[in-house]
Amino acid sequence: DLLIKTDLTFKPIIRLVFKDINSIMPATAYPDTKMIIFNDIPVGLKATLIAFSLVNDEPYYASKEIVINRNQNESLKLTKTTMTELKKELKKLN
Repeated sequence: DLLIKTDLTFKPIIRLVFKDINSIMPATAYPDTKMIIFNDIPVGLKATLIAFSLVNDEPYYASKEIVINRNQNESLKLTKTTMTELKKELKKLN
């Protein structure tokens, strides 16, 4: 499992992007415990952890390159960006 810590007040969309296997995994949010978890993920693969959100029509984004380990904890800090920059960052994942 991969546990993600981030500010949930942004109500972010969080995904794990695997380039090597051309796949994107959604996270499961547990609002009661303020936890975001990826379950049953392939250990040993490289991936990009991303989070994005719109708050008052302003985009926020965070990303982090990781290698998947067992029982891993990661954190993401969303920062304000522009829609142009957000699109540019997301395009890099393709």
